[in-house]
Amino acid sequence: MRFLRRKRLAAVVAAVAALGVAGVAYAQIPDSAGVIHSCYLKSGGALRVIDSSVTKCKSTETSLNWNQKGATGPKGATGASGASGPTGPTGPAGVSLFANVAADGTLINGSGALSVNKTATPRYEVTFDRDISMCAGSAVVGGTGTPTTVASGAAGIVQTGLIGNDVARTSFNDGGTFESTDFKLIIVC
Repeated sequence: MRFLRRKRLAAVVAAVAALGVAGVAYAQIPDSAGVIHSCYLKSGGALRVIDSSVTKCKSTETSLNWNQKGATGPKGATGASGASGPTGPTGPAGVSLFANVAADGTLINGSGALSVNKTATPRYEVTFDRDISMCAGSAVVGGTGTPTTVASGAAGIVQTGLIGNDVARTSFNDGGTFESTDFKLIIVC
């Protein structure tokens, strides 16, 4: 009979211990805000961690709480610059097209220039051998190497615009009058 009592007592102790372990495993430590709650004994300093939603400190204990995560620290110093990367490949060369045009509309020479059409205004339309729609153009009066005289438009307004994909239009205006003159036209792409 004594043997039976000891067996029952052992089973009860085991059940209580299992419930205690299950209770600790279920406890909210740290709580949902990340705070760890504990109690320490005023005399002797023994510390025990608790689930504050279930357990409170005894009258002989003092509550002690701390965060699992501390406050954000100050920003650190900027790190050293990294090493330079390798030099990239050389890009394609830019395209420069030009035309030397006589006052009568004759194409004297050029690079990529195919023909010149002189209109009655007079305006000069220079056709090139490629698309120049994404290029920029500029014209300068005179200096084509022909024996003609530079027109008075040298001091006037030079207008150069791209029309179509392969044609540049240039005109020279001196005080409201369009003039015929030798010129150099450059197109840079």
